[in-house]
Amino acid sequence: MGCNKETMSEMIGKYRIKEVLSKGGAATTYRARQPQLDRDVLLKVLHPSLTKDDKSVERFSREAKAVAKIRHAGIAHIYDYGKTNGLYYIAMEFVEGLSLAEVLAKEKRMPVDVATYVVSQASRGLGFVHSQGIVHRDIKPGNIILGYDGAVKVADFGLAYSEALPSITIDGELFGTPSYMSVEQIKGEEVDARADIYSLGLTFYQMLSGVRPFEGSNYSAIITKKLTEDVEPIKKIVPDCPQRLAGIVSKMVDRNPARRYQSMEDLSQELEVFSNESAFTLDERILVDYLGGKKESVLTIAPAKGRKRRGLYLYLTALAAVLIAGGIIGGRLKPESPVDTLNPLQPQVGIEAPSVHEETEETSAKGVEMVLPSVQVETGAILVTSVPGGADIFVDGTPQNSRTPALIAGLTPGEHEVVLLREGYGETGQKVSIEQADTSRVAFTLHPKERFGFVKINVTPWAVVHIDGDSIDTTPFNRLLRLDHGRHKLILANAQFPDYVTHINVTGGETTRISISLRDEFGYLMLKVHPWADVYIDGEYKDTTPLTKPIPLLPGKHLIKLIGPSSATWEKGVALERGETVMHKILFSPD
Repeated sequence: MGCNKETMSEMIGKYRIKEVLSKGGAATTYRARQPQLDRDVLLKVLHPSLTKDDKSVERFSREAKAVAKIRHAGIAHIYDYGKTNGLYYIAMEFVEGLSLAEVLAKEKRMPVDVATYVVSQASRGLGFVHSQGIVHRDIKPGNIILGYDGAVKVADFGLAYSEALPSITIDGELFGTPSYMSVEQIKGEEVDARADIYSLGLTFYQMLSGVRPFEGSNYSAIITKKLTEDVEPIKKIVPDCPQRLAGIVSKMVDRNPARRYQSMEDLSQELEVFSNESAFTLDERILVDYLGGKKESVLTIAPAKGRKRRGLYLYLTALAAVLIAGGIIGGRLKPESPVDTLNPLQPQVGIEAPSVHEETEETSAKGVEMVLPSVQVETGAILVTSVPGGADIFVDGTPQNSRTPALIAGLTPGEHEVVLLREGYGETGQKVSIEQADTSRVAFTLHPKERFGFVKINVTPWAVVHIDGDSIDTTPFNRLLRLDHGRHKLILANAQFPDYVTHINVTGGETTRISISLRDEFGYLMLKVHPWADVYIDGEYKDTTPLTKPIPLLPGKHLIKLIGPSSATWEKGVALERGETVMHKILFSPD
């Protein structure tokens, strides 16, 4: 991603623009800085030409209104909505990562474990949204954000249905993305959570197969297919797709809502069963590793079926020749016209590699014929890519005024040191050798500075997990918890035991695993009293005898006080060790 100096200094209200992320038909999206809170935000600004159109303003504002009060890890949070200097804007959570559409544009297919994890997390976020009476109505790869930290977030609620918001349906006008839209939504029928399940199912289908089930030359053709045809079984396209997973996808995309999963919770449970049977765990590390390049597919530009990589070779050779012929040595070719969309998976404008275009309803790959100029190339070039992209490039200590991915041309033959810098990530570099007329390629994986670490918690029999005063979740859960590097207070609460309190030290970039059996962490006191007594421990009432089981207590010293018939009392101090059971028999004398 990149932006010019004019954009860098622009302010929209209280937000300082850092770079343009995309320009769509209705709004421009920026990465911006909120200086007052020292954080980056994603700032969406309605095009000035639409600010006087009430319908456009209403559609724009409903995204903020629909989810303003929702706080869930799977939903991109809305921070602010307003108008400044005639511009309508929405400020929301900025996620360091890529949209699922960007990943699929490059990868086409995703590994089963990664795809299942993404859909599982999206289903959890959408399940919470549905519990608040909201239906998204526009689930598609472009609206699912994959964070480099493993987070999966659903975004863009501009078409959401909510009883609290006015309808935006207008006779003769269809809202949504036809390729992913549910059948009932196309028919104009009332929609519920099952519409989002259908759209998520088509997205899942595409992630696993690399194919969008419904394609056509125009919207009408797509809609006709959806109303009259069933989705082709995924195993016909991907024969090695696990049978259970194929069944899950088939149920999600059934044209009849009554035959689909009836809730996201049902779907989430089914995915959990599948992952357990398949011996992989649905936790953040699956996505962290995938986007971090540990699975080579993220970094590999796969050739189209039946073709060699000759196209890329010809492209790079021609581009290097053109640069030299144009007298551009180590610089960047400036475009003749502004670029509407700056995509983190795409090369910088000016020195462009083969484009990876964003998701549209009518896109097709077309070959481009190039005539190679007859120029004697005396220098070489390096194609530099990284995951994530957007890193500043330095060659032999000199800034190149380019961000990854980019082609650095005009380099003398020999060895060069390439170094990448990006805010929030550690410096990385490598020496690369090039020859005359040669284009070398180097791919980097950027690793976040060790600000965050991960914690995996396993507790038996179960516990509510509290960290630094915040209630996190109830075990068992499979996800990793991301925490700042340093010391944190952990409390495990289970009504059958005293609160278990400890501190954990989290190391940035590492995973700390905690396994605790609450039964083994306490001492136990058993009292046999005749005829009966109220039991107080350290001044707090615990129970009345006869006890059905020992009382769990923290290891250490405790004061036991019994109050029996006629207010008779018995007191004694005891010292318990972890795992120890102490028994006392007490006989109260009759009056």
